[in-house]
Amino acid sequence: MSEKKIDGNLKSMDLGNQEILEIASRAGRLVLENGGETYRAEETMNRAALSLGAAVSESFVTPTVVMLSVQDNDKKTETIIHRVKKREINLGKIGSINALSRKISSRTECPGRTECPGKAGFYTTGKQISYVLSRIENSPVYPVKLQVLFYGLVPLFFSLIFDGTLKDCLGAFVSGCCLRGVMFILSRFNFPSFISTLTEGFFVSFCIRVASCIHIVDNPEISSISVLMVLVPGLAIVNAIRDIIAGDLVAGLARGAEAFIVAAALSFGAGLGVLLFDFIGF
Repeated sequence: MSEKKIDGNLKSMDLGNQEILEIASRAGRLVLENGGETYRAEETMNRAALSLGAAVSESFVTPTVVMLSVQDNDKKTETIIHRVKKREINLGKIGSINALSRKISSRTECPGRTECPGKAGFYTTGKQISYVLSRIENSPVYPVKLQVLFYGLVPLFFSLIFDGTLKDCLGAFVSGCCLRGVMFILSRFNFPSFISTLTEGFFVSFCIRVASCIHIVDNPEISSISVLMVLVPGLAIVNAIRDIIAGDLVAGLARGAEAFIVAAALSFGAGLGVLLFDFIGF
């Protein structure tokens, strides 16, 4: 994806190519790491690079790689490549990066001195922008207790949608809360996503079956599906379809394959939980 600056009246910060690459590529990498689409990462990088002083900006993004090339007015070209190793869903960070990108390109005022050390008012140096990017990247997530609560509430409401009984809803709520704890423990060991998802599916299925055996849950199928809905890679599937329709075949197929593997691991893990329960013979 290539863009050229066509507005000669736009004042740039006259940064060097290397500094432009570092700032713009970091913004694109953060978009991709937090669940943004490939076109959004490319658009963010191009917009930032052109506003920071590049004459030409060309970017290429896949779900695991970010590449950006810029050219100055002297026809000097430099390129940077980032390997994206982690991917999660954080729409708050994506929104913050988009807002920062728009502020850079439109030269609007900074929110205040807390985000623009030194001189408040405008983003006048690359250090100010890097500072804001660092704040976005290291911004705190929701407290663990709040995450656990909502991991329980989401399955509870799914149980209501699926016409579950009060016991089914309570079983889904407790299982969802416990699932967040299991996910937190697995994240400490840096397991591949396939293994983590398989383990989570197994845990949910087995626990719901045990709860049904001791008459805590009336309909184990409803409770199990309600909790497993939390783990379904819905956003990845939508992004894959969107990328393919837009012509980004590499990114779309890669995201689709990832979503398929996660869904397969989830199904396999849930099936293992049922088989183990039947084998033990509660």
